[in-house]
Amino acid sequence: MSATMGRGQRVVNVDQIWPNLVAGLTKIINLESVKMMPLIEDVYRLCTAHPRPYYEDLYNLFKKFIEEHADRIHEVINQSQSDLLGAYTRNWATFVIGADYCNHVFRYLNSHWINTPTASPLKGRLGAPSSTSRVPTYTIKDLCLHTWRTRVYTKLKPRLIMQALTIIEQHRNGDAVHLASVADLTRSIVHLGSVQKKQLEWYQQDLEIPFVSETESYYARESSSFIDTNGVSAYLEKAESRIHEETLRMQVLDLSSHKKLTQVVNMVLVNSHKERISNECETYLANSRISELNRVHRLLGRVDDGYSLVLQIVQKWISSAGYEKIRALSTADQNDPQKNIEALLTVHKSACDLVRNAFFDDPNFVAALDKACHQVVNETPDHNRSQAPELLARYCDTLLKKSKVNLEEAQLDESVAAVISLFKYIEEKDVFQKFYSKLLARRLILGTSVSDDAERALITGLKAECGFEYVNKLTRMLTDVTLCLDMNDVFNSYLHDNPALSLGKVDFSVMVLTAGSWPIQGQQTTFNVPEELESCLKVFNDFYHAKFQGRKLNWIHSLSKGEMKSCPKVLKRPYEFQLSVFQMAVLLMFNLSDTTTAESIATAVGLPADDLERTVLSLVESKIIIKKPPTKSLAPTDELRVNLSFASKRLKIKVISSVKTEKADDSPSTYKGVEEDRKMYLQAAIVRIMKARKELKHVQLVQEVINQAKGRFQPSVPVIKKCIEGLIEKEFLRRHDNESDRYSYVA
Repeated sequence: MSATMGRGQRVVNVDQIWPNLVAGLTKIINLESVKMMPLIEDVYRLCTAHPRPYYEDLYNLFKKFIEEHADRIHEVINQSQSDLLGAYTRNWATFVIGADYCNHVFRYLNSHWINTPTASPLKGRLGAPSSTSRVPTYTIKDLCLHTWRTRVYTKLKPRLIMQALTIIEQHRNGDAVHLASVADLTRSIVHLGSVQKKQLEWYQQDLEIPFVSETESYYARESSSFIDTNGVSAYLEKAESRIHEETLRMQVLDLSSHKKLTQVVNMVLVNSHKERISNECETYLANSRISELNRVHRLLGRVDDGYSLVLQIVQKWISSAGYEKIRALSTADQNDPQKNIEALLTVHKSACDLVRNAFFDDPNFVAALDKACHQVVNETPDHNRSQAPELLARYCDTLLKKSKVNLEEAQLDESVAAVISLFKYIEEKDVFQKFYSKLLARRLILGTSVSDDAERALITGLKAECGFEYVNKLTRMLTDVTLCLDMNDVFNSYLHDNPALSLGKVDFSVMVLTAGSWPIQGQQTTFNVPEELESCLKVFNDFYHAKFQGRKLNWIHSLSKGEMKSCPKVLKRPYEFQLSVFQMAVLLMFNLSDTTTAESIATAVGLPADDLERTVLSLVESKIIIKKPPTKSLAPTDELRVNLSFASKRLKIKVISSVKTEKADDSPSTYKGVEEDRKMYLQAAIVRIMKARKELKHVQLVQEVINQAKGRFQPSVPVIKKCIEGLIEKEFLRRHDNESDRYSYVA
């Protein structure tokens, strides 16, 4: 083949040039040293020959050359029976680099003929247009890859895949084999797929599918046999080890296969045995086997819905442990605030430690813990209503009230935080609020609170759980106490500026409390204030009304207290008694006479019989006065006199207060008050909802009321229904004319 050139042009002869090209290409494809520039120039001369360039001839000659070369490689690889995969990958590595160099030599052909589908029709060897000429499908690089796939890879594929899977199995069995050849095979298949834009399709069909299938079969056999032979505990460790190994091993595959292979491994090693693994958790929980529980958490977390059964087991175990802790207490201890609540706090702390150490504070297990603790706190072991709201309020009172042994600040803060963590599980938060507000009022009025900061910290915690409205009155109580300190300073300044208003030897201070914020209205009683104190009350009344016009003071003597000093002429030592105002009034009677009767005291003091009896007997029990006859009750004719022989090691003596304390006997009345408050709350909620919605069906209204109230308590449907009927009678609501189960709001 030759082309005749014009004057000054050289004749281009394909038959003369091609042998030189073949010699150079042979060295290139075998990665031998060769000068490439002459080869590139030969290709250029053939592609620019006149009158006809030899594009197609050159392409067909190279195609034949690369096919013959591929056939020779196939024969070489085919002879390597023992290391077929290694021979394949080594020859492939050489071939693919050589193909890149060949592509570089033929880059003019690629750019001016193969990649130009709109080029002019080609002419045959005689100069006439070729009827069979067409633009080839492949560039020189792709032609090399296509040829390798059809003449080398396809013929060896079954044996290559089989040998690759065998190497993987040997590696899983612990044999000393190298996985590099498998990784090279993967890259080869993916590279070959790029020729026809089927990069992953061919790879998935040829290698990924059999690899994943073989993996599933292998681990299905091994896992079933191992767990039956060695038990769940050993299997957990084995499964984790296998998953880790397979994570490293899957690097021989294309990145696109990692997720599929991981899913298969998780399904076979974990999902297939998750029920058996989950059931074993009961033993692990009972024996505190944290390391096994760690593995259970890690493994079951790898599959969908893996925790479902374990969560049920953990929740049941925590609730059972809680009930066992409560059952271990005696009946008296179960009703004791400190012992009952400390038992619940111990259960909660143990459960939190378990969830943190065994399950890494996984939100799923935290939710299971919350459900279990909610059940234990709100239900007794016999599934009756728990007294936890009342007991927790009383526990707070014990915690925040001054005692002989007070907690350090850090311990107190920790205890307050623990109380809040338990409070969030209480359903009847309004019951807690009722008891807590009464006990807080007593601490603030009697000045027995151990720390203002601790009081505020607890109220802040309650606010975080239930909102501002829940703690509104509690906050105002603390505010009142702060304002009282300022008011007493102003009152003392007022006395200093008005010497005529001297209170004598009485050191007088007042707490002015906001009506409606303090739960003390029911503790008012009849009482004749002693003359020694009457002037103090009058002076303060005048001062207060002058400062705050329109306000009314209502004195609550049952909550008042004071200190009295004994006369050295009467008792041997100067004792200082801390007393309630009622006790003070009784003792002041003995300034007039050393001996008197109960009837005379009753007439002078004006207390109801039960309050008087409790007051007098408290002084008798303290041995400050002597009663005849020495009975445990008080009769009008009983004789009372000062104990002139009174003696005590202490000079400052606190006499047991005559103020009624919040005891278990008062609980029914408190609970009754809670029920009344609930009715008012539900009625207010119904009015709010109907005012906003105007019309609602019965079921919808009940559901919305429950949603609003569940943050404070769980309302019963019959109570809601009664509240609705009450509002209809009061004409806040009316039934719809055409639908009896639909209500309308009456403006």
